[in-house]
Amino acid sequence: MNKLPFINTMIIQILGIFSGIIIARGLSPSGRGAMAVIVTLPTVLSYALEFGLPISYMRFSNALNRRFLITSISVFSLCILASSLFLAYLATSFIPSYSAHKYAILTFCIFFVPVSLSTRLFQSFLLGTSNFKHSESIRLSVPLLNVLMLSACLFFDSISVVSVILITLLSNVVALCLSLFFSVKYKNTDLKEGVGFLGLVSYGIKSHFSRLSIFSNLRGELLYLTSVASSYSIGYYVIALSIAGIPRSLAANFGNYIYLVISKIGNTEQMAKLFTSNFYRIFTVVIIACICCAAGMNTAVNLVYGYEYRESVYPAVLLTIGGLFFILYQFVTDGMRAFSDNYMLSRAEIISTSCGFLSILVLNIININHIALIIMLSQVLSALIQIIYAFRKGCLKI
Repeated sequence: MNKLPFINTMIIQILGIFSGIIIARGLSPSGRGAMAVIVTLPTVLSYALEFGLPISYMRFSNALNRRFLITSISVFSLCILASSLFLAYLATSFIPSYSAHKYAILTFCIFFVPVSLSTRLFQSFLLGTSNFKHSESIRLSVPLLNVLMLSACLFFDSISVVSVILITLLSNVVALCLSLFFSVKYKNTDLKEGVGFLGLVSYGIKSHFSRLSIFSNLRGELLYLTSVASSYSIGYYVIALSIAGIPRSLAANFGNYIYLVISKIGNTEQMAKLFTSNFYRIFTVVIIACICCAAGMNTAVNLVYGYEYRESVYPAVLLTIGGLFFILYQFVTDGMRAFSDNYMLSRAEIISTSCGFLSILVLNIININHIALIIMLSQVLSALIQIIYAFRKGCLKI
């Protein structure tokens, strides 16, 4: 089992935590909120309009020659950039919170969307060719460069919204250069029958909605918040989300690990026994972590982010508890995939999508101050439904 992606993910999470702390220390809550407003919409559009193309480039890596690889990625990036700009223009024209930062959002969209998408597509191509080392080095380059450049700005007391956004763009450009270099350097010696533009899109769109559902479940609340709240309120909420993002990110590691371990056993009874024992361990850790989170969040926020972010404590507690239960959800979901991939995974996606969009619908009819509570309840509900389903299918034993 290749442990590099797991180790790399842990390092990326640690670097992400440091980046968030540096930005929070350097910017006021209003500045942190303004940055979130500018960055969130182009980021969401970049993922929402990719149509599953990363999966296609991973799947058909042995059917892509060097010329078509670069040409297709350039064409797709320009097309998705045009769509993103059109939607961003509409959003900044009709949504007041976006209108205040209209030109900043559109400018960031012009540079970020094609660079970010192209990097993901080149990285997916490298993954398809089993170049894990190069692919993971590209993934690590962005947070590493962010931390180094942000630390330099903090040392010279020059952190601002503009400098943070420029650092984000620069680190993504470096990642794109690395991915392009490694992709062009790779020589495909086992080139199979080629695939065209329509082939890439038609295959990718099949997996797009499942990827989009997971992304919306994690990013939907921030997109909604940036569209209705003030920059000052968003600043506190972003800190809460960054804290809650730690267990959410770890969830993928736990899920992938249990899937790889269980799927190698083969015997259903032994699979269920191992799955159940690991589940109860994870469940115990999650409950203890929830108690520790509720007891120590106030001290942690004040020490790490500063006293001015004290209003982030309450949403951070709720969102972190929701994130901890998301670990359970992801763990059970990926564990069930080892028993029956297609059926279990499709049912998991339905539950994830339903809970994610249910949160957004409920947010539209209640006071915005309850966002964190609703998101926490949706994550807890999603985990409990999945656990009950696993018991009913015999994947988990009492």
